[in-house]
Amino acid sequence: MIFSEWATAPFVKDESIAYFLTNLANLKTVTLALMALGAAGAFWFGRGR
Repeated sequence: MIFSEWATAPFVKDESIAYFLTNLANLKTVTLALMALGAAGAFWFGRGR
C-alpha cells in the first residue's frame, strides 16, 4: 500500500520514495488507517485463519 500510494500520489515538494517514507505521518488519516487495517488483515490471514 505504501508503494501504491507513493506511485499514484507522491508529495509535490519531492517525488522521491525516500522523502515519501520519511513523511508518512503527513498523509491523510484515512490513508494511514487503511494502511494499518491492510497490514493487520495481512498478518491475521497470513497466519492461516
